[in-house]
Amino acid sequence: MTYLTLLILLLPFINFLVLLTGQKKIKRGGGHFATAVLLVTTVLAIVTAWQVLGGQPLYIDIYWFSLGTRSFKVDLYIDNLSALMMIVVTLVSALVHMFSLEYMKTDKNYNRYFAYLGLFTFSMLGIIIFHNLLIIYIFWELVGVSSYLLIGFWYEKKSATRASQKAFLVNRIGDVGFLAGILLVFNYFGDFNLLSIAQSPQFASLSVGVLLIIGLCLFCGAVGKSAQFPLQVWLPDAMEGPTPVSALIHAATMVAAGVYLLARIFFLLNLEALSVIATIGCITAFIGAFSALAQSDIKKVLAYSTISQLGYMVMGMGVGAYEASLLHLLTHAFFKACLFLCAGAVIHSMHQLEHKLNIHFDAQNMYLMGGLRKAMPFTFMCYVLSAAALAGLPFFSGFLSKDAILSGSLAWASFKGGGVWYLLPLFGFLSAFLTAFYMGRQLFLVFFGHLELEKVFEEAKGALAKVKDVPLQMKIPLGVLALGALWLMVSLNPFDAESGALWQWLVPANKSKVIADSVFTELATSSHHVHGFTIAVSVILAFLGLGLAYALYRKHKVHPEYALLGTPALFHLSHHSLYIDKLYKNTVARFSLRLSHKSFAVDDLYDQVFTNGIVKFSGTVARWDKKVVDGVVNFVAKFYVVLAHIIAWIDKAIVDGFVHLLAYLAKFTGRISRSFQNGHIQSYYLWVVISLIALVLFLVVN
Repeated sequence: MTYLTLLILLLPFINFLVLLTGQKKIKRGGGHFATAVLLVTTVLAIVTAWQVLGGQPLYIDIYWFSLGTRSFKVDLYIDNLSALMMIVVTLVSALVHMFSLEYMKTDKNYNRYFAYLGLFTFSMLGIIIFHNLLIIYIFWELVGVSSYLLIGFWYEKKSATRASQKAFLVNRIGDVGFLAGILLVFNYFGDFNLLSIAQSPQFASLSVGVLLIIGLCLFCGAVGKSAQFPLQVWLPDAMEGPTPVSALIHAATMVAAGVYLLARIFFLLNLEALSVIATIGCITAFIGAFSALAQSDIKKVLAYSTISQLGYMVMGMGVGAYEASLLHLLTHAFFKACLFLCAGAVIHSMHQLEHKLNIHFDAQNMYLMGGLRKAMPFTFMCYVLSAAALAGLPFFSGFLSKDAILSGSLAWASFKGGGVWYLLPLFGFLSAFLTAFYMGRQLFLVFFGHLELEKVFEEAKGALAKVKDVPLQMKIPLGVLALGALWLMVSLNPFDAESGALWQWLVPANKSKVIADSVFTELATSSHHVHGFTIAVSVILAFLGLGLAYALYRKHKVHPEYALLGTPALFHLSHHSLYIDKLYKNTVARFSLRLSHKSFAVDDLYDQVFTNGIVKFSGTVARWDKKVVDGVVNFVAKFYVVLAHIIAWIDKAIVDGFVHLLAYLAKFTGRISRSFQNGHIQSYYLWVVISLIALVLFLVVN
């Protein structure tokens, strides 16, 4: 089992090495090779899961290195959650590989694309397989690198390059907090192994504040990877990569890593940390849902939808609905990946139509689409199934997992004493309504009515007849993923997720080391009590959202700029940032919180506060450097020059002058004393007489 697990991890990396080093020699065989390897990896993952699910986890530690008296190990750990995530990652990756064989067949960097997919899959599997925070962090950063490469795959486009840089840098912000949390864990527990940490006696000695800081720092990693507020701004721009990449990274794997991390560190989180996490998740769910309303790009709608659904998952973790959150993670992986691939199929067909008509138009603009259900019936069927799951309709997997989270939020609000905490389920239900509405809007704009392209271009008359559905090679992944949208994936009972085996596999042996089991028992009991109410409300809201979308968009008669919830005011309120610029001039608010088109314009806010702020600060520092620092340096330099001249004068005039004076005195004294010894006897007598006279006078005086 150990070798099998390592083989599952290494096969995608072998893909990466082979395809990257042999791009030119392998030519078009690289995609098929990569797909075959991923299918084998998927089979091995299923075999591993079969051995683990319902049984004992696989755990092995391998010596890595020593630091002083401490020894560090590489910890492999495969439990039920790891096994299920391995299946999700490998299966979705294999299906994306298969879909890409046709989608990317004309791309000049065909093999490089599949090499990057292999690196990404390897990185995600590393996060899942290892149970050591240090190792997880290494693979966490590898995911960031591989996503950077895939988002910016078409680097000739400036928008793709900027999107990849943005995703990479924004994720680094969250990762700084994550690294700080890891270091805090090591400081207090002396280990990176999550199993050892969970069994540590140190929990009893840690204060609420310390646990809160550790939990929130580790949560920063999830905020970045899972695009939570306020770091959600990178995900919509990441749609610049190829559409199959969006299905892999932004629906099924990379963005799910944050929620998976929360599940792994859940035992470290106290009630205070969970409250913050639940609040952030709720805000993100609403922002994502509202931001999807005004989008015209078929992929952007799904991108904001992903943000919203990730918000649901994070909120689920925060309200203690651990199993419900992970269940939504698994179900969402399938139906959202299917939706992205369906979008890719539509874009693929629209690009082909663009070439046939020899005209240029935006192949991702939903307002140029319509009536495609007749031309692309299989894609339409798969889309409907997945959209129904996302909208939360009964008899679909998304209905079971989302309702379990909403029930958990009601139970949490009751547990916290009600009041302001009821805003969590309130915004959760509101987001559910908006989800059904924007998915209905997309459904009717893309697949119903008439092809709007025919009205815009004279050359496009009768163009719908030229649109073809995708080939079999692309239909197979769509069909497999669409099956995951059905309730049978979760439970035989279409209204009770907890009766299914999938839910039971997700139940941990011990949810928390710092929260009493009685708390989770109380939350579970309360959740059961409100389950019927949750089902009724969510179903009503889902059908209301779809009904409103049907009324507004079924025939494309309402102008898109005036069709948001039926009123032009709401559209412009969403599109133009609630006109906050006019309301709060010369305040931080004027930096704009554009509600929809730019996802509350957090981009604009970052530009004004961080980018422009840093530029202004840099200018101030530059002026300080030039006027103050350089001024001081120049003054000191001039001072030393003047001082040097003064010292030189003192040295020359005084020091050298004193030396010369002594020499002159010695010379003068020597000349006088030498005159006494002139060799003339008469002068000697003279000096003797003078000396005697002087002596006599001295005696007389004294």
